Amino acid sequence: MALDSRGREEPLPRLAGQVCVVNGAASVIGQAVAERFASEGGIVVGVDQVEHVVGQLAVRADLADEAQVEAMYEQVVREYGRLDVIYNNKPMLSGR
Repeated sequence: MALDSRGREEPLPRLAGQVCVVNGAASVIGQAVAERFASEGGIVVGVDQVEHVVGQLAVRADLADEAQVEAMYEQVVREYGRLDVIYNNKPMLSGR
């Protein structure tokens, strides 16, 4: 519990201090998830294959490329020391 401005106890945000990776962060859904995680106290790392500015750390990576995925997760752990939450936001592709 934390104290609010009036000295009353209030619960901590559900993701307080948790390092959260949001894959597909540049999409509408990915950005909304990233914003929600941040509003719940999460440290958001936004990942997408296009340039973007989602999260405290924005990473460009193609999740279909294993080497890029490994490098991205290594970067997250180097930067924050751990990884707590992974949200995979995979768009539905027609014909698959």
